[in-house]
Amino acid sequence: MSFSNIKLSRDELYEKVWAQPVSVVAKEYGISDVGLAKMCRRLEVPIPGLGYWAKKQHGKPVEQIPLPPPPADTKLEVTINTYRKVAPDPEQLEKATGIIDAEELEANEVTVPDVLTDPHPAVARSLKLLGKAKPGADGLVHVADPTCLPVTVSPQQLDRAMRIMDSLFKAFAARGYVVTIGNEDRRELKVVVADEPITFFLCEDLDKAPRPMTPQQKKDFEKYHWKPRQEYDHSPSGTLALHVNANLWNGMRRRWSDSAKRPLEKGLNSFLAGVVKVAVAVRAERLDHERRDREQKDRERRRKELFIAQEKEKERLARLDREVASWHKAQEIRAYVETVRGLGLKKHGRIDPGSEMDQWIKWAMDQADRYDPLVKSPPSVLDEQLPSPYAY
Repeated sequence: MSFSNIKLSRDELYEKVWAQPVSVVAKEYGISDVGLAKMCRRLEVPIPGLGYWAKKQHGKPVEQIPLPPPPADTKLEVTINTYRKVAPDPEQLEKATGIIDAEELEANEVTVPDVLTDPHPAVARSLKLLGKAKPGADGLVHVADPTCLPVTVSPQQLDRAMRIMDSLFKAFAARGYVVTIGNEDRRELKVVVADEPITFFLCEDLDKAPRPMTPQQKKDFEKYHWKPRQEYDHSPSGTLALHVNANLWNGMRRRWSDSAKRPLEKGLNSFLAGVVKVAVAVRAERLDHERRDREQKDRERRRKELFIAQEKEKERLARLDREVASWHKAQEIRAYVETVRGLGLKKHGRIDPGSEMDQWIKWAMDQADRYDPLVKSPPSVLDEQLPSPYAY
């Protein structure tokens, strides 16, 4: 099961619920249709009413409610926590199934010797580092050296833990798995299985015993009847467990430990098979996450491209409106000038060159040309920049 957070804008949510029924969209995100409808109400996104999709399916006329402008206090996006089952690649699953089945064969059984002999260099180094370390308050030894294996056990279980780890290293090598140890700042152990790096560690479980109240706590309890929060003392239990680090939401097993019927040493093949299962699931979720991330980026890219195209188109339309308005203005000025010219001729019989009216007509026609987007604009005193009054 894949878990992720998906952010949808108000416009995107509106497009989703009018493109498909709410129940279909909700299933896509792994949530209930009731939950999706609540999100729509919070963002004031209208959804199709009863019978909308049935009418549309049968070709009957339907009306889509337009998305209203958002009120001032309405959010413009919503975050959906999605839980979806992710199926692994069939070819990968078939290959992994063969590997898992092979772990049940007697010939592949991993055995842990009673004595550590010819240990892996990482095991030998870790045994030396942990053997020198002092137990903490919980009785377990731990070192921060990145080259040390992620093993946290009591001194009494250290030899046993190292024998288990050494047997795992040899089993990894026999199966062709690549192992990397440590990174720059912390202990880390990775094994690459099914082309997926899986980290794991070994630790000893702790027993906890209730810590009795101190004399001061008893006095406070008797006086104020206030009981302090229960505190515990921790101590090594002798139970060893292997843990796989993987953020999976499908309930897959990620812990193998000693049990009353079988010690951890007898369950290493089960651990190896479990690591393969985890690797296949992790790979499927990683590929699914990468696919959805690409789709989200593609949607965002298309949204930005559409936004830019719409802004350019709006600017072109606005420019066209301005040009048409200016052209009409130029035609009105020319018509007005012709009317004035006609009145002058009617009144005086002629308009002398260089006369005041002749100069005004030439000036007015120039202004018409300045408005007209289809004519080269004549020079004007308005083109000159006014000197700053602060210039020296």
